[in-house]
Amino acid sequence: MNRVKVGGCGFPKVSKDYFQQFKLVEIQQTLYGPPSIDRAAKWRGEAPQDFEFSLKAWQLITQLLSSPTYRR
Repeated sequence: MNRVKVGGCGFPKVSKDYFQQFKLVEIQQTLYGPPSIDRAAKWRGEAPQDFEFSLKAWQLITQLLSSPTYRR
C-alpha cells in the first residue's frame, strides 16, 4: 500500500504549532550544506518522536557550479 506524506518546506517561526499540524518537514537548509550534529540533534529533540524529516540533497550533489542557482 502506498502512503502519501504531507509536510511543508521548512519550519514557520513557531515550530511547535507546525508539529501539531504535520508529521513531516522538508529541511531546505540542507541544500546549502550538511547540518551540524548539534543542529540536527536540536531539530530531533524539539520534534515529537513520530515526526519525520526529509532533507534536501546538498547542492554540491544536485547542481553544477556554473548553475545560476548555485549559492556559493
